[in-house]
Amino acid sequence: MLEYTDRISIETTHNVRLDYEVASVSDRMIAWFIDTVICAIYIAAVLFVLDYLEIWNNLSDSATIWLSFGIAVPVLFYDLISELIFDGQSIGKRIRNIKVIKLDGTSPSFSSYFIRWVTRLLENVLFFGLGFVAVLASAKGQRLGDIAAGTAVATVKKRVSLKDTILHYTSEDYTPTYPQVTNLTSRDIETIKYVLNAKSLQNLYYIRSECAKKVCEVIGIEYNIDQDVVKFLQTIVDDYTYYRSQNN
Repeated sequence: MLEYTDRISIETTHNVRLDYEVASVSDRMIAWFIDTVICAIYIAAVLFVLDYLEIWNNLSDSATIWLSFGIAVPVLFYDLISELIFDGQSIGKRIRNIKVIKLDGTSPSFSSYFIRWVTRLLENVLFFGLGFVAVLASAKGQRLGDIAAGTAVATVKKRVSLKDTILHYTSEDYTPTYPQVTNLTSRDIETIKYVLNAKSLQNLYYIRSECAKKVCEVIGIEYNIDQDVVKFLQTIVDDYTYYRSQNN
């Protein structure tokens, strides 16, 4: 059996290393249980309504089969549809703050979710619990569907404070330094915040310096090699926050 690790390091196409915490087996089991309960409640509710309306009594055998199949379809596609809608999370995963990620640093595509879904069905048909065994045997906590799709299930931080969001708080008497920050997008600010908050990236100073150079290029100012890069990037975020709040 392979050694189970609690972290996944991903090297993106931009040579930035992202570190994720592997979702624990208990979190995945609780998420699975929540999803199972949701599906069970759905089936029970539908059957109750059909029984209350006495629909079953008026159906032929073939119609009963087709109706039963129709009831089962949402349950059958639950995992696939929920992960597509909630960006790699089912309702259970969302509650446990875990999600599906790609090991190459890109966002999971439809084919990634589809492969995971099909393989899950095969795992359950061939041997119920096979996926659980595969998770325990994998160094990255992957079941067979994850291995086939190049994915894993990781823990995601729940943003609970203003400090963890894209924008920072600025006081009413705040004086911005760079009015050109309006040329930046919220996606740019999110990237800057990620670079600022990163602790475990390799060559962190170089990455921050390159980020600062790119920001200077976009907003049209000269890059000062002697400036405090962290202070500069934080000022950019604060200025953007100020102008954003003025427009709201």
